[in-house]
Amino acid sequence: MSVASGISKFTIKKYLEYLEAAFLIKIIYRIDRAGKSFKRANFKKVYLTNPSIRTALFSAVNEDSDDFGALVETAVFAQLFHNNAQIFYARLKIGTDEGEVDIVQLNTVLKPSALTEVKWSDRFIDKPHDLRGIIKFCQTQNINSAIVTTKSKSAEVIYKNIHFKFIPASVYACILGYSILRGKKGVLKIKEHPNP
Repeated sequence: MSVASGISKFTIKKYLEYLEAAFLIKIIYRIDRAGKSFKRANFKKVYLTNPSIRTALFSAVNEDSDDFGALVETAVFAQLFHNNAQIFYARLKIGTDEGEVDIVQLNTVLKPSALTEVKWSDRFIDKPHDLRGIIKFCQTQNINSAIVTTKSKSAEVIYKNIHFKFIPASVYACILGYSILRGKKGVLKIKEHPNP
């Protein structure tokens, strides 16, 4: 951001702190493939606390827009921000590529316990092998279940001994909101599925 804007890193860091203090953005920090935080928090993602802020600043988008997937991810994260869930993201090398896990929740002993990948597509139900980032993270952490959001379809698929629960993003955001109102904390978990 500093290079693109021509503003010093220190100034940008202060702006981000002010925006987060005003509840306009939320900063999510990265954990490594072992599920641990980095000593220096240099890796982060910045989310708007409400996807409508993007529309107010720029312009409306429709569901076929390239930016719509990012807005869906923001909408899911916005539900989580309201319940003070400790959420992180993970990025890891897979061969020459990089994979990512959008939402990683840590348990009380600071180990990854719930994983969610936010997608705006139904294609991963038929092509779970394309979810390389979350598959690799599950294998590394010995986790056997994960949630993946979709555009409109629901399904449960077992791939590489991982139980994927596919839920439409709108339904998932609604479930998270309902859970918050009922006083439940954290990311929605699915029942552990025994290895097939």
